[in-house]
Amino acid sequence: MAGTVFSHFGVAFDRLHLIFINTDAAVLSESSLEGVSMKATRVGVLAFALAAAACNNNSTSLTAPTNPPTSSVTFTGTVQVGGVDFNSFVVSQAGDVQVTLTQAGPPSTITVGLGFGTPSAAACPLTIGSTRVGASTTPLDVGTLSPGTYCVQIFDVGNQAGPITYSVTVTHP
Repeated sequence: MAGTVFSHFGVAFDRLHLIFINTDAAVLSESSLEGVSMKATRVGVLAFALAAAACNNNSTSLTAPTNPPTSSVTFTGTVQVGGVDFNSFVVSQAGDVQVTLTQAGPPSTITVGLGFGTPSAAACPLTIGSTRVGASTTPLDVGTLSPGTYCVQIFDVGNQAGPITYSVTVTHP
């Protein structure tokens, strides 16, 4: 093990230790690592950086991976006083799901209940969560959902004087 030294880009290493190669001397021993001058360290690091840069002459800039394609579906409907309306959608791959209540009213300033769950028979149990919202262009983050069938529900929170119409957009992978 000691004595088995591999060299790569101005840096030598054995199975246990990293050893810099000094341009003025041979391989430094483990016991002399404390005496490695800043010059030798800089030369080793510079040699490594130059060699690494030379390995990729035809490179292009790396970019972050792109998000999986998203689907958007818009549902419209009516909620009666004291009532609910829900729609189902399918998430085909795990990913971030967002919802935007783009229209609700009259009046246009009304807040409604908006919830998410997993459909069961003719209902939408709100197993993921719910909140009170007004119409907006700002999406709400539902979270990361696994592949499956889900539902979005709009419901009266006790402030409706009559039926309201709504438009809600769900964006998912």
